[in-house]
Amino acid sequence: MGDPKSDNWPWRAIIASPSSLTNCSGSLITDQWVLTSKDCNIRSEEGTWVHLGQRRNSFSQLYEQSVTVEDITCSDDDDDDDEGSLINEPGVCLMKLSSPVNITDSISTVCLVAQNSNSFSGMKSYVASGTTSAARMEVPIVGRNECKCNRPEIGPSVICAGRGVKEGTPTDCMTNVGGALMAYQNNSWTQIGINQYDGRCPPAGHVRTYTDVSLYEQWIRDVTGMSKPGFIPLGPKEYDPDTQFRCKTMKPRPTNPPMCPYPTAFGCMDDSLFGGVNMMHSSPFVLLSVLFLSLYGTW
Repeated sequence: MGDPKSDNWPWRAIIASPSSLTNCSGSLITDQWVLTSKDCNIRSEEGTWVHLGQRRNSFSQLYEQSVTVEDITCSDDDDDDDEGSLINEPGVCLMKLSSPVNITDSISTVCLVAQNSNSFSGMKSYVASGTTSAARMEVPIVGRNECKCNRPEIGPSVICAGRGVKEGTPTDCMTNVGGALMAYQNNSWTQIGINQYDGRCPPAGHVRTYTDVSLYEQWIRDVTGMSKPGFIPLGPKEYDPDTQFRCKTMKPRPTNPPMCPYPTAFGCMDDSLFGGVNMMHSSPFVLLSVLFLSLYGTW
């Protein structure tokens, strides 16, 4: 259900934890589970809160419901902390809330994309662009072949989306990490990706990387016990122009002739063994000397 022009994403969660350097976003996928990015780096459920149902016109209570976290389970895609692993295998986390939330008009769950779904190049997708559930922007899917032209480091569990390639500021690196990349099909919203940490820090709207949710369907089922209705196949299968995409190759620059190693008033001198042969044409004195030696050198 939903409307692409609607200004409400009621599944959006704001995660606050003393063990994380920044607030992260997430998505309510059942009444007791929130899906987010492993890049949020939340080390402990102690003191971690999930806020749901943001109120726009209330200053005394910003959220309709706030719940503590009982347990955090993360995928084990990467075992190291280098930057390359964050881009290649970012990973996801599931947070179990201490109690189920009440589903209301402003708080509801989101469907997740099923395995083997088709997110083709140019497909419209949307991502939150601010701190409120109403702030979002359209970011078209960028095919893997095209994305790898500028981002050769991306791995198989990454989706690219956005317009144009640009590096931003460190502040942009952690913007909306854990937030949902959404697609709208068949009159309903489906989460297809999770905003992850991107070391290039692209500004909002530019091409950045997202975790492919479809690859984690079985893992999410195992952890939460979710049934099939929570996962929606994305389709129908359409021709993806990215399958024929080839990176543009730059024409090689013309090779410049070597610079003169020892310039003189008569031309260019070369101290190599055969340098004099190459430089004879530039020195009349050398030509006359050779002629004189050839005529009188045997005397």
